[in-house]
Amino acid sequence: MVGTNRTITRTTRVQGHAMGPTVLLIILAAVLLAVLPAWPYSRAWGAFPAGLVGLIIVLLLVLMFFDKI
Repeated sequence: MVGTNRTITRTTRVQGHAMGPTVLLIILAAVLLAVLPAWPYSRAWGAFPAGLVGLIIVLLLVLMFFDKI
C-alpha cells in the first residue's frame, strides 16, 4: 500500500501477552530433555549441560512471572 503509515506487527498476542516467551519456554524444555546424560559417553559430562539449560528455564520463568518479558 502506498501512502499509509500503518505498521504490521508479527507478534501474536493472547490476552495481551506475547506468545514468544511461551514458545521459547517450550523449546527450552525440549532442549532440557535432549541434554540429559542418557548415553555412556555423555555421562562423563556430568550435570553441566542439563543444569545450564535448567538455569535458563528458571530465569525465563522468573522473568515471565514478573512480567518483564
